[in-house]
Amino acid sequence: MFHSLSEQMAELQSKLDHLGGLDTLAAVQAKNGSNRSAAHAPAVVASVHYTRTQGALFCLLAIGLVVWMFWHSIHRVIRRKQISAASLATHKMDGTQLRKVIGDANTPAWVNFPDFQRVGYITDVLDQLWPKVSEVCSFHCNLILDPLIRATKPGWVHEVTLLSCDFGEAAPMVTGVKVYKSPQTKGAEVSMEYDFHWNGRQSAKLLIKPLPAKMRFAPTPVVAFLARMFTVKVAIEDIICSGRLRVEGKPLLSTFPVVGAIQASLVEMPKFSFNINVYGGDVTLLPGIETWMNAFIRDQVLRPFILPERVIIPLVPGGGATDWEHRPRGMLFVQLKGATNVPKMDIFGKCDPFVRLYTRDKRKLKSQVKSRTYHPVWEENFQLLVHEPDHQALTCILYDWDRLSPSDEIGRVVIPVRDLPHAEPQDLELEVKLLPKASKGTRKHQTNLQSVRSGVQDGIRKVASQMGLNDPCKLCLQVTYFTFSDHELRALVEDQGPGAPLGRAPAEQGRLADSPVMNYLKGGVLIIQLRKANDLVRKPLRKGGGLLPRRVSVRVQVGPEKKHSHPGDCRASSHSTNFDETLEFVLGADVAGRQDLMINIEVYDDRLKSYCMGRVGICLNEVIRRRRWRDTWALDDVRHGSLQMDLSWLSLLEGA
Repeated sequence: MFHSLSEQMAELQSKLDHLGGLDTLAAVQAKNGSNRSAAHAPAVVASVHYTRTQGALFCLLAIGLVVWMFWHSIHRVIRRKQISAASLATHKMDGTQLRKVIGDANTPAWVNFPDFQRVGYITDVLDQLWPKVSEVCSFHCNLILDPLIRATKPGWVHEVTLLSCDFGEAAPMVTGVKVYKSPQTKGAEVSMEYDFHWNGRQSAKLLIKPLPAKMRFAPTPVVAFLARMFTVKVAIEDIICSGRLRVEGKPLLSTFPVVGAIQASLVEMPKFSFNINVYGGDVTLLPGIETWMNAFIRDQVLRPFILPERVIIPLVPGGGATDWEHRPRGMLFVQLKGATNVPKMDIFGKCDPFVRLYTRDKRKLKSQVKSRTYHPVWEENFQLLVHEPDHQALTCILYDWDRLSPSDEIGRVVIPVRDLPHAEPQDLELEVKLLPKASKGTRKHQTNLQSVRSGVQDGIRKVASQMGLNDPCKLCLQVTYFTFSDHELRALVEDQGPGAPLGRAPAEQGRLADSPVMNYLKGGVLIIQLRKANDLVRKPLRKGGGLLPRRVSVRVQVGPEKKHSHPGDCRASSHSTNFDETLEFVLGADVAGRQDLMINIEVYDDRLKSYCMGRVGICLNEVIRRRRWRDTWALDDVRHGSLQMDLSWLSLLEGA
């Protein structure tokens, strides 16, 4: 028994020894593991520390960005209020205070020019009338501006809607008044000019569906679906405008109401600025809207009212407005010879230059396009009417023609008509100066992506202008200006009569007797106002029709003269196009007297390859007989289509 007990004790001792060995092995393994962990511990700690540093820096950047955006927003609001307050305060100061604050160069007209008077009661009268005037003007502008905005929307806008237009609560301030006194016009007309400043907190709200320019080439259902997914509400606010308004009453009558008609026009382009507010975002979300709004306000809202354009309000039936509205005071004969060192505006290929000439923005003439040349030669002749010699100028704009995109403006030259002598040919070689594309209408303290892009483009254009032996681009032309007064026109009427055969005029006709302008004075002006093309045929797919937007233009030929409208883009699925453009033909008696002369009008789609979508012929004698003809003409040589136009004939001697 003792033997068995000793054996059991020995077996138990061996098991305990085995367990002790396991514990020792575990201890050794634990020790080795702790050594490895200790070796890797610094790397783990460094990784955790680096991650925490990154998170802290990101949080600091995010907080800094939020603080900066908040500060920038508050700064813009404060700056905007400061500008409005300063604008209102300066117009309540007298002359002495203004000179001390802003200096002599920036003082209003009534301070710097003694013939301008400060008439405060006019502003007081406007303040009383303004609630009703603002209500009426806002109502009519909502009706007029909406189709204009739709017609002039840029390519990156799929659809735009004018939600509201408010003229604000404050009336314009009249800062100076000048009354023109002339012995020649005494008893015949009354002319006044008003300097005004308008800071009325006006606003206009738009609903825009933007679309990237590249998406215009996508199928129409895809474009419509993507446009519905993204809509932006934009407000044009705090418009500030200052300029000079001319008001004339003419003719003066011997019966009540004494004045036959009232004419109102802007003497020059007013200075204006505004703020753009994008609801739910920043203006940089739509980088092209600033340029678009500047161009729209300048070209569509203000330019139609700048001299010699005018608004005429007849006070009596026939008020005499037709007598003095269109009658010119002179005529320019321009021979466009050529240009030298024309810079190219594209990376590839050469320049395809052409020139637009005008004395009135709505009546532009266009030269032929000279392909692939830096030294074009035109040798073309143009005739332009002058209605306000003191305010009009001959403007020649040099373009680089593009087939797939709007033509790029290279530069322009401007020649004031008042600087040209009578009947003396002037051979001119004028340097074409590049014009910056950056817009000038928004506040100076605001910048956005568009201004940065414009600056880069201007730098590229300046570098491009130095190509071609580093010589400046110059435009060569010969200009001859003929002036004629009412006395000379009356003498011509009494001797010959409108439409009489050409012959030597009597001595009373003075300077007009031997001038080439005589032929045109015995002729007249054909004015074609293009309205709308309806139900146009589709362009065949093999000629570029189908998916691409249409580029519709109208070409008109009267005798030897050819002109065409500015091409307008419309959707491929659209069958109608609005033009709202005026073409003017100055025709001499030798052309207007032809009995069989036809006005040939053709409608083209110029996208990729030109395609005629119909034509119409109208007899010039019928237009001369009717004097004004408004109608819709069916297009010939096509299955369907029509063209709405207003045709007017104005004899230059009529009413003289």
